[in-house]
Amino acid sequence: MKAWEAIYQSPNEKLPWLGAELPVKALNQLLRTLPPGARLLDFGCGNGRLASFLARRGAYVVGCDCSPTAIKQAYPLGNRGSYFLASHVQDCAEFGPFSAMVSWGVLHHYPPTTWSTFLRESSSLLALSPKLMLIGLFDESDPHFCGHLSRVSPTTRSLTYCATPRRLFSALAGTNFVVSLNATLRLKDAGRRSPRVWKYLILTSNSST
Repeated sequence: MKAWEAIYQSPNEKLPWLGAELPVKALNQLLRTLPPGARLLDFGCGNGRLASFLARRGAYVVGCDCSPTAIKQAYPLGNRGSYFLASHVQDCAEFGPFSAMVSWGVLHHYPPTTWSTFLRESSSLLALSPKLMLIGLFDESDPHFCGHLSRVSPTTRSLTYCATPRRLFSALAGTNFVVSLNATLRLKDAGRRSPRVWKYLILTSNSST
């Protein structure tokens, strides 16, 4: 996690996601499924752009990130939420339970073999039935992957992984989640001409457990 702190200490213009287009369509679709004032967890909130968007639309948002600098720079939430440091999803349990969870641009930084563990542990933080989660990660059609299933990010210098049907199927195996929405978005990062292709999923639990 020290690597992420060093990244967020870089000049903002070197971090293209800080000025990237927001996944407005995906966020609005999640909000439409939730009651007013729902308590949401934004896991891996970075500088809080998504958290701020959700708070402005009436949700109570708890944002967490492993970088103290990111938290320090995060957009204000006022009386509609708060931020805290967390490097693992289990660190969020004391701040829950939550109506739903958002994790955008996080999962593709971890090997696909760990995705199912992340989903199972996240499920324990969610209180509503059915449980709801919005996941955003790079789609396999993203041109920056050039047909490969992973690439070294020019910003983080670490491997990132794209979503494929097989990887998503494996990630959901052994969890109580099913995909209730599966779509893509083309979003531009700041300072880059071509859009990134994002896979976004709304996951719904198929049981109350």
